Amino acid sequence: MRSERRAAQRVAFGCEVECEGPQPDPIRPQMRDLSATGAFIQSATPVALGTRLALRFQLPGGDVMLAAEVARTTQDGVGVRFVELSELDRRLIADAIARAGEMS
Repeated sequence: MRSERRAAQRVAFGCEVECEGPQPDPIRPQMRDLSATGAFIQSATPVALGTRLALRFQLPGGDVMLAAEVARTTQDGVGVRFVELSELDRRLIADAIARAGEMS
């Protein structure tokens, strides 16, 4: 049995994400889930562990633009940890998680 190491509540949350990193062209994958500390991004484009990405995505309260680091890789995509969050981004993410939790 796999133990769950996440400290933050994670909710299913699908949206398009623009990811910019060291590759020349931006990746436009789909977010599959979201938490206050990170997200899982579904993508066929491989990204190495530790890679810093600039993410931009739309939440119900507005656009979020933040920095993230690839913390986990799978065949389906990458788990990222948010590394630079403004107070506004933090509030928008918390609100989106609360709304998604109410709907499930």
